[in-house]
Amino acid sequence: MAEQKPDSDWLVDKWKEITDLMIILSGEPYIDDQLEIQEIWDLVADMLKSGKLKDEPWELRRALAEIIIHHDLFDNFGCYDPMKDLLKAIPQSDEEKEAVADLIIDNGYPYLIEKLALPIFRELGREDRIIAFVESTLKYEEKPYLQVIEYYRDRDPQ
Repeated sequence: MAEQKPDSDWLVDKWKEITDLMIILSGEPYIDDQLEIQEIWDLVADMLKSGKLKDEPWELRRALAEIIIHHDLFDNFGCYDPMKDLLKAIPQSDEEKEAVADLIIDNGYPYLIEKLALPIFRELGREDRIIAFVESTLKYEEKPYLQVIEYYRDRDPQ
């Protein structure tokens, strides 16, 4: 009789299926319209529908978030949308959401920070984190300066 794997291997097994498909895609001269892209989308959709992600240990989910962020949500494989959905589903608590937002700020591309990390901080009421990021990236646009001025005017007029 075959021995059954413990259910804790679920996320590892699903991610292996996805990465195996990405390996196939990496050998294609053109990524568009490859069947493997749809298979990845379907795998992620099934993962999200199953509800099993919440049962996985945070360390494993965090490691997966790091991989997804580091690889720019695998946009080069046509998988940005499902990976964005997966990344949003990874954190299960406010602390985990903040940790994912921090990962995005530390490792993500600027558009990922704006589209994913800052909305998480906004949702969590962490305007201070948004302002800290905006302050660190001030350049030539007027709007970010006004945002910083408004934030500090209300809290510390000095």
